[in-house]
Amino acid sequence: MTLTPDQPLTAELPGAAILVSVCRLLMWALVSAIGYSMLMTGSRGACAGRMTSGDAPVEPSTGTAGTDQSCVQLLLTPSPFVYVVLMAIVLVGVVVASRKVSTEADLQRILNRVAIFSAAFAVFCLVVSQIWFALIPLDGWNGQGTFFTPYLVGDVELRVIR
Repeated sequence: MTLTPDQPLTAELPGAAILVSVCRLLMWALVSAIGYSMLMTGSRGACAGRMTSGDAPVEPSTGTAGTDQSCVQLLLTPSPFVYVVLMAIVLVGVVVASRKVSTEADLQRILNRVAIFSAAFAVFCLVVSQIWFALIPLDGWNGQGTFFTPYLVGDVELRVIR
């Protein structure tokens, strides 16, 4: 059997539509991971004292000028947990799709849903991390204490600058 120029290659391969669906799923997951990586960066900072017109720090409690002022900088970066979950979504989706379907149409439907779910998970993690990061209170920071980051969908690094 030979191919003619008008005949696509996938028409000859058995299960070509399934391979295309799996490749589409992998591309969705890859694009989701890359998009998450590119958009999951942020930085915020604050200092414990207020600056006067002479750029000398003023202690808020006493109102006197001091020389040492501590500042905090928070850096938001992607979490490795999200990449592991994206990989697990793809693997579980492919395994479930290969075991529980009886027709090619059902398989394609499940793989398409898994692709949409992987993209939705990445967008959810991105939105939750950015909103949560923006809501971290830095105004009342006095140079001491701990910033607790309970979410696994974004890593926050704390730098204290004295």
